[in-house]
Amino acid sequence: MATPPHRDASFVTEVSPTADPGSLEPQPDHLVANLFDEVERASATWHDQFAVSISRASEIAGLREHQIRYFEELGALQPLKSGTAGVTRRYTISDVRRLRVLALLSERGFRAAEATDLVNAHTPSAGHAVERVLARERNAVADGFLLARLVSQLIDATEAILNDPDKRTVRVVEVLIPLLPSPLPLDSAADCYEAVRALRANCTQTLVAFAQVGTDDPPSPPTPYALAQTGRDDTTALFYSRDPQALPHRSGWQACVSTLAHVPEHPIIFVVEHAQPTLPTVLIPNADQAPIFTCLHALCRSVLPVFAGSLSSGTYRYRSDGYQIAQTRSGLRAVLAQLRNALFSDNPDSMAVLLIPNSLDAPVSLSILAHDGYEDDLAFQAKLDLQGQGQGLSGRAYRAREPFFSREATRDGRVEYAMEEHCHSAVAVPLALAWSLAPFGVLYIASKHPQHTIDEHQATSAVVLGSILSEVLGRWWLTRLRRDQEQSLHRAMPRMVRWIDSLDTHGRALKQALDRLTHLWQRIVAESGTVYDSHLTLIVLDIDRYHHLVEVHTTDFLPLTAQDHVAAAATRVLPKAHLCWFHNDHALLVLETTDADRAENIAQRIVKQVATVPMPLGSKRQARISVSAACRVMNYQDVGDLARNEHELHVQLRAIIEQLRAALSACQPGSCVMLR
Repeated sequence: MATPPHRDASFVTEVSPTADPGSLEPQPDHLVANLFDEVERASATWHDQFAVSISRASEIAGLREHQIRYFEELGALQPLKSGTAGVTRRYTISDVRRLRVLALLSERGFRAAEATDLVNAHTPSAGHAVERVLARERNAVADGFLLARLVSQLIDATEAILNDPDKRTVRVVEVLIPLLPSPLPLDSAADCYEAVRALRANCTQTLVAFAQVGTDDPPSPPTPYALAQTGRDDTTALFYSRDPQALPHRSGWQACVSTLAHVPEHPIIFVVEHAQPTLPTVLIPNADQAPIFTCLHALCRSVLPVFAGSLSSGTYRYRSDGYQIAQTRSGLRAVLAQLRNALFSDNPDSMAVLLIPNSLDAPVSLSILAHDGYEDDLAFQAKLDLQGQGQGLSGRAYRAREPFFSREATRDGRVEYAMEEHCHSAVAVPLALAWSLAPFGVLYIASKHPQHTIDEHQATSAVVLGSILSEVLGRWWLTRLRRDQEQSLHRAMPRMVRWIDSLDTHGRALKQALDRLTHLWQRIVAESGTVYDSHLTLIVLDIDRYHHLVEVHTTDFLPLTAQDHVAAAATRVLPKAHLCWFHNDHALLVLETTDADRAENIAQRIVKQVATVPMPLGSKRQARISVSAACRVMNYQDVGDLARNEHELHVQLRAIIEQLRAALSACQPGSCVMLR
């Protein structure tokens, strides 16, 4: 074994080694390579520190300041210099990595000059360098996409907090999430505005999300009517940079700030354009909105450092979670032009068309999203019916979920617009991830030249290329539909909380009903010497065949149509009726001072109202459902005798409710039973 190099006493550090020297390769070049890999892995947590002062570099690298200056004199690194006469050193992440490796080499007995020569001579292998770059890029892509999705949800949640439920007058246009701690003055709106204005003027190491709605220029040609029904046409774009950047000028904006109680120095700022004068500086969600808003806030704060750490020094990333119609059509038109050129390089009289349905769940027609080589006026007017076997080659391909091919389109009645298109041959390919699934659209290829008929090889190529367009179109659909649904979810947060609660057998609504009955029981027990002639009635309603008649037919993102219908029927009978939903399709109705005859009459009237009045299903559709009712009537003295304490009372009441529910499962739909 080689004799260890002499140790330079001036470079003895107080930092313990981070690796076992015996586990490293004895050769200096291998040692330095391993140390650089080790330090690079460790430096993933240093992303929020750069560029830093010499004191901070000393703390991170484990070297004294005079040691760092000595390494600079030896030429181991050349830090940035700023300030008057260039006397202030600033160290980048690359500098600190080199310093850390120098410190580890010093701990292993290398002299300063030897350590400097080894570090300066070290060149990472191309394979390892490429592998690290690709790994970082994979992380940046994954984390950037996740951040875009989280921030878009956060924007929807914020707008739901700031807006009235029935109208959207306040719109979030930017979200700023500083990576470094930056507490904001929240005592006054003016101070907060100035702090946010300064941050927008220099947003170093700050994630910026731009909420873009619509486009500056109208699409050309105009968007077909069917496309207007396919979801929200907006997007959220992300921007991040370690270098100072000034955001675009905005007028008429205000700022709302959200912080988590345990990390008030890490705010999230929402820039709101043309807001109401009474807009609060501090964003405070209500009880139903707070849990999900806090969760989104915390997730953004936790993912951002990981995302920033995966980026190269001095770079920025742009991420988007969706594209607008104009952008989509422009991009797809370019793709169709390339596809058309590849298939018909010698035939300029050809066309490539991308059609989409008006919806994915209940499609009734196809219209053109993008095209190349097709007449613009005809593209705007073209519409294919999907009823029956489907209209035209594309309608048939969509309905049958298989390609349709015609070599003589002018004499083929299946080609709907053959005369207007002047086409002689055509092929239509359904675009789906699997042909057993509903297609996202149809790729239509046609030739207008009688001497350039589409052959089977070109048709097969269209099928293969269609698989690529299937994924592109599927992502477009997913983006538009999810953004529309997410906004609806945040606007309907109280209803969603109520729906989730109703899925449980013993949810919050049922507990509130039990608490109300507990207060009544306490009053009865306190007045135990009094004779009670009053009665208490518990009525459990069950929506008959809920899964078969309601769940499989609803398209609502919150399947509460049937529950709302039953609640409306109960309110028509009893204006102050309050139904407590549990077990999804069961409801408890508590009636005080109601005897058996009146209770049975009320239950039967509710059952009749539900069955008589049609339930709306949307899109002008209606359906009729029924409920069954089970009643239990007790006088107040019986209620007082149910239990000796509150816990026992709840057990007894739950047993009675479960008995009523069990009785409903055995009775005929639309019936009313009385349990004695």
